[in-house]
Amino acid sequence: MPRLTDDVLDCTIYLYETHVNASRGVETGGSGFLYEIPFGSEKFGRGHLYAVSNWHVVQKAPVIRLNSSQGQKIIRKKPHEWFRHPDQHTDLAVCLLANDLRGEDSSLYTFKSISPGHLATKERIAELNIGIGDDTFLVGRFVNHDGVQRNEPSVRFGSIAQMPKNKIKTDTGEQEAFLVEVKSISGFSGSPVFALISEKRSRDYREKISTMRGNPTAMAIVMAQDVTELFIFLGIDCGHLIDSQPVVDANGRKTGGYIHVNTGMAIVIVPWKLTELLENPTLKRQREEAERERKKQIVGAEDYASKPTQRSNAKNPADRIDIPTPNRKEFLSDLRKATRRKKSSE
Repeated sequence: MPRLTDDVLDCTIYLYETHVNASRGVETGGSGFLYEIPFGSEKFGRGHLYAVSNWHVVQKAPVIRLNSSQGQKIIRKKPHEWFRHPDQHTDLAVCLLANDLRGEDSSLYTFKSISPGHLATKERIAELNIGIGDDTFLVGRFVNHDGVQRNEPSVRFGSIAQMPKNKIKTDTGEQEAFLVEVKSISGFSGSPVFALISEKRSRDYREKISTMRGNPTAMAIVMAQDVTELFIFLGIDCGHLIDSQPVVDANGRKTGGYIHVNTGMAIVIVPWKLTELLENPTLKRQREEAERERKKQIVGAEDYASKPTQRSNAKNPADRIDIPTPNRKEFLSDLRKATRRKKSSE
């Protein structure tokens, strides 16, 4: 595993039960990350920004905390403000953040967001030959040492153990997911998981898509990453597989009891389930309305800037109103008259 760039930490958010817990940095809750869908036109702005996590996390911990240059930014949310995947099984939820950051200085924030150009789509998995044994890393909240006043995400490393062929049963429902050995524990639920593509495969892929000038989506992943090895968004950690082990006494005899043991295998929901969720009609309508509103603002400003002033546009002198500027003598004379009127009225 090569040295990662430090900004991979900046897409992560922490989730808490309450605003008070978030401000205190209480050791309960989960992880999430930021995802951004670009506007239809670059001049409209950065894009539609979402918080993403697991459904089972946001039902108990819907409040978001992200870093800023001044410490922390807490966004108060309630469970009903999160949208669940429509199949009611996939353990994913998203929340639009446009109104929560509107009007604030974006330079205060240190976050970065994952975008469609990073997704490990089925096509990219085939093109890059992503499979068993590929290096992976997870970025999220290690609750045993997660930072108090600021989010201090941890990175855990591993590899792909199983491709998403058979759905995996969880308490939330059946998940279409990878099995990834990244030693996930409680607190990492909702974390983004990435596959790291070797230098040779990355170089070959860059060369291949460099000829695809008419395919901006294919180019997005390379344009977003100025590094030797590409990293691809593999999916979202929603927990880990648990095994039951018998309890034995000092002599090694089974007592009849069992304990749960973490197998180290993380359940990583495939990224196309996130794409499906974001196609929710309500979310699409929100994005369309936001773009219409943004277009009005921009076009209105452009129209205003392009209009000539009334004075410069007046062709007939009778249509023009000029306010003469008084000279010093006239100003002092007017001032004395005004002073005399004031004294006489008193």
